[in-house]
Amino acid sequence: MNPLFSTLVALSISFSTLTPTPTCANPSIAQEGEVVDLVRRGRALIAEGKGVEARAVLEEADAKDGGALRTRMWLIRAMIETEYLNDALNMTDDLAGSGVEGPDLDYLYGLAFVYKARKYLREGVGGAMIGMHYGDAVTYLQSSTKADAEKYGDAFLPLAEAAWNSQQLELARSAAERAVARPGGGAAAAMMLGEVAFSQFVVANADEARKEEADAHWQTAFDAFTRAAVAEGRPDEPVAQGRLARAHKKCADALVWKARIDEAAAQYAVAMGWAPSAVDYAQLLGSLGQEKLLPTLEEGANNFARCHRGEETQADATLLWWLGWARFSSKEYAAARTAFQNAYSKWPAYANCLWYTGLCSFHLEELDAAVDSVIENYQLDSSSLVSSINGSPAFHLSIIDGLVGHCVAGGRLVEAALLSGAQATASPDTTRYWNNTGLFYRDAGDVLQKSEVAADQERRGGYYEKALVGYETALALEPDNPALLNDTAVVLHYNLDRDLARALAMYRRSHERAVEELERTDLTPEIRDLYSIARRDSQNNSRQLERLLERREKKERERKEREAAGDGQTIGS
Repeated sequence: MNPLFSTLVALSISFSTLTPTPTCANPSIAQEGEVVDLVRRGRALIAEGKGVEARAVLEEADAKDGGALRTRMWLIRAMIETEYLNDALNMTDDLAGSGVEGPDLDYLYGLAFVYKARKYLREGVGGAMIGMHYGDAVTYLQSSTKADAEKYGDAFLPLAEAAWNSQQLELARSAAERAVARPGGGAAAAMMLGEVAFSQFVVANADEARKEEADAHWQTAFDAFTRAAVAEGRPDEPVAQGRLARAHKKCADALVWKARIDEAAAQYAVAMGWAPSAVDYAQLLGSLGQEKLLPTLEEGANNFARCHRGEETQADATLLWWLGWARFSSKEYAAARTAFQNAYSKWPAYANCLWYTGLCSFHLEELDAAVDSVIENYQLDSSSLVSSINGSPAFHLSIIDGLVGHCVAGGRLVEAALLSGAQATASPDTTRYWNNTGLFYRDAGDVLQKSEVAADQERRGGYYEKALVGYETALALEPDNPALLNDTAVVLHYNLDRDLARALAMYRRSHERAVEELERTDLTPEIRDLYSIARRDSQNNSRQLERLLERREKKERERKEREAAGDGQTIGS
């Protein structure tokens, strides 16, 4: 008998005892060779992380082999790799239901649970589900790798992950070391070993008596992270660049624990160069301190330009924002403004770049540019501006006061009104800001009063409506303020010509309240002058409005009399 034929027959017999009833006849000798080759190719593709290609090859093998376990299990493995997890688990359940048991199923269940846990982590599913799946994965994968460490060798890395997430650090360390030792262990295995060893370092480092043990764990972790970075090389694909950045970031984190800050800063800068999103910049500020943050960010930005030369990308928007912030904090206002402008051009969602751009222009005494930036921020995303202002409200509101004064001096009344509106939005209980909003919109409308251009007339009406909103809001905060009563009535009377009965009542109340307030002896000179003006103006305005109402009432009576007379002539004719 042909030796190859004998070997293939023996293989067929040994596999047949493990498989469910095939869906087609046993493969021929030629098919047998094809099946073995297809399974080999499929497993190689899985090892390369090419799950989609592996699945296509293994589906062909499964069809040729009649659904036998020896091919079906690797098809399920490919489905797990491509995250068809429910289908993979259902197929594994079908195998178990047909009587199959043992390490093959443990291997499949364990891997599926690890991939499920990863998916839950990405989707933010509750920790209990994640912990349960990782815990089950440990049980199944430990069983399969003990049964056949060679056949299920690719399970050591998922086992290390599951054990690490289950806080079984010794088991995780052993599995990670086995994963690293396997041919082609690669960057992922090295990163896993680093994570586990670093967790062991943190635990041991808390105990002074375990200092030597802690140092050994730290060195293992740092070496593993370094090995992972070397294994990644200089990748072109963003996903691989992210992995490389993370390896350098983990090296940096480890160095911070040893207070080797300069070395850590260099590693963070390399990480930023490959994938800025790998770095937590707020954490970086805490780890390096503000003094070292700026040069680290500068180097990171330079590294990014070198790694992504000529590439149009938004990936460095966050890095540029933080670079702007660090430059601003160091009073490098021109350079900070450039960084914020670049960050905003790449990622317009960072609306507060406009606020910081405005602050930089303010400090550079380029006040028109500062006004434009702050107003753009307010009109684009008022909540963002409010948040920025309220980071240091007294200081920031005083800066906007300066910009308002600059606008008024330059005749930019609409801009002064917008800035006052921004202040009012940030500090809604401050009457002054609402009053100023009303005042500047009213003045802006008055400027257009003599224009006969239709567009100007329309804008003027809009300004007066906004003025009324400002005054009404201020009056709601101080309903008995004589100045506000008079000014609100002025807008209704002279500018909008509506609710005149209400306006007259407000004039009268303004005069009454001004008289009452001026009897006090504790008013500041400024307030006394304001109330004196309100007393005078409200009385004059009241008389003007009374005469206007009388004239209109007279005209209305005359109109009705003419209509009545006209009707009488028609009836009597």
